Amino acid sequence: MTDVLEQGSAWLEDQRNRHMTRMVTYQRGGDSVEVVATVGRTEFEQADDFGVIHKIESRDYLVQTAAD
Repeated sequence: MTDVLEQGSAWLEDQRNRHMTRMVTYQRGGDSVEVVATVGRTEFEQADDFGVIHKIESRDYLVQTAAD
């Protein structure tokens, strides 16, 4: 019997790659390459000791690796 959670995870990964990706440029030093990625975003809020609320946004780029 196959693992239902593993099947569901593989299906969801396939759907993400088909419908939620776009071309982005990955750059490191002087080199750059176009890759397909899913762009994600996480927002954080934190109050400091003086009651000031700091908002921080983090960007995530999910890139599927090539199979060997």
